Amino acid sequence: MVKRDDLHTQYLVLADTGLAGVFASTYANPEDWLWEALTGAVRSESDIHVSADKALTIAPWFQGIGIISGDVARVPSDIFSRNADDDREKQREHPAYELLNRQANPTMTSFTLRETITSYALSWGNGYAAIIWQGAQPAALIPISPDVMWPEQLSDNRVVFVHRQPGGEERFYSSEDILHIRGLGSALAGYSVYRYARESLGLGLAAQRHGSRHFSNDARPGIILKTPVDMSKPDRDLLLEQWDARHRQNPNRPALLTGALDAVPISGSNEDSQWIESRKFSRDEVASWLSLPPHKLGSDARLSYNSVEAEERSYVSQTLMRWFKRWEAECDVKLLSTREKKAWWYFEHNTGALIEGDFATQSSVAVQLKNAKIITRNEARKKFNLNSVQGGDVFENAATSSDGKKPETKPDSTDGNQQAVAALRELIVDRMRQLVGTECTGLRRLARGEHPVAGMSAMYEQLRPKIASALAVCLRAYRTVSECDADPYLLAVAYCESSMDAVRDLLVNSQPGQLPSAIDATIKPWPLSRPQQVVEWITGVRQ
Repeated sequence: MVKRDDLHTQYLVLADTGLAGVFASTYANPEDWLWEALTGAVRSESDIHVSADKALTIAPWFQGIGIISGDVARVPSDIFSRNADDDREKQREHPAYELLNRQANPTMTSFTLRETITSYALSWGNGYAAIIWQGAQPAALIPISPDVMWPEQLSDNRVVFVHRQPGGEERFYSSEDILHIRGLGSALAGYSVYRYARESLGLGLAAQRHGSRHFSNDARPGIILKTPVDMSKPDRDLLLEQWDARHRQNPNRPALLTGALDAVPISGSNEDSQWIESRKFSRDEVASWLSLPPHKLGSDARLSYNSVEAEERSYVSQTLMRWFKRWEAECDVKLLSTREKKAWWYFEHNTGALIEGDFATQSSVAVQLKNAKIITRNEARKKFNLNSVQGGDVFENAATSSDGKKPETKPDSTDGNQQAVAALRELIVDRMRQLVGTECTGLRRLARGEHPVAGMSAMYEQLRPKIASALAVCLRAYRTVSECDADPYLLAVAYCESSMDAVRDLLVNSQPGQLPSAIDATIKPWPLSRPQQVVEWITGVRQ
């Protein structure tokens, strides 16, 4: 363990080599350079030395790096090739597919490898993995910690990677043998994020240190006992001992004060409030450094019911897509052969699972694409991990045959028609049940918020088009087997108005402490009753 007190002696030794001037030109305190060289820690203005490992003790930093690296690792990385017609085909037999989606090396899964390398790049600015070759094919990927590896550019402009071995010896890798995932940086390497963020992270570490000391050695008492008379030390000690014995386990236990003794409780100070605010500020600062929406780290600074979906889309497009493209570009260059590159093979992440909506939205989109003859029934089933069915590879529309003509109704199709009507009613119930679940979750959240009435209007503004979209798909299918003139948008408006009428009085008149239980009691039967009510509006038949 390197001690700060030893640095001056070590610096004087290095000064004899003539390096003191170099250190002084980069660091105000030359000892800071030596401290960083020996420990990997950088000094912040709060006099806190921040290292990559120490930064991970800050909960938002650890959480943010874990969220991004975990999301990058869980998305499949496919390999595609394109033919002369510009159609593409997955190449799952390629050895790199195994390394990035199943087993990266004999002791590490692909998820662990990709999560580890991405976390290195998020914190250090660079993530490295040695490529183990078997002939001309990649056989394994071995991660290397960025604190013992760095790139260097030779005089002929070639780039090599230097790996410091445990014994101090250096091993050189050619650029083709290292998978280098880097963040924003210079021509050779990414910027070390924890170094650039040392002031924000140092402030967070200082706040943690202050809180730990405050609640341990320096904590203030919760109550002060006052007396107008002077007490001897034995009497003071006896009084405090008796008070502590009576109230340690049960602070609310009644107390009897005699002899003009007075108990004065101590509330939180402005300093305590500022400490709590600084903790919140630190969380938002970390979100900025990692390009994360603050709500991902538990902050409600700019979160509303309307913005959740937009924030999630922004997270995928502005944060994750950067890392996906970095992985794809590096894998294209390092893991594909020259022949495969010329044949336009490439890596691509399957981000569909990240950007798809809820089940009702997904199924609605799938039905619309199938009816528009953009995808077949089997292609739609694959989106829900369902097996193919016979005849499902033909482009079709629920309202027409494959040649665009209206399907003929057979005279003996009465039973089948009734079964279709019943099935479509069940489809409507299923779609609405999921939307009602979303609605109930939103209402429970509003009941715990500060402005429930305004929030209710915003929530239903967002929910109304979702209901209309889901019902539109159901109604198009329903009209092929039964007469129906219901309008999906009007149904959605009527549904939302009836819901708001049912809870508006509760939101306005209930006491804040009673509102959650009152809302919960009102909406508890909704997941079963409300979908059936919508079916009755459409069919005119009570189930």
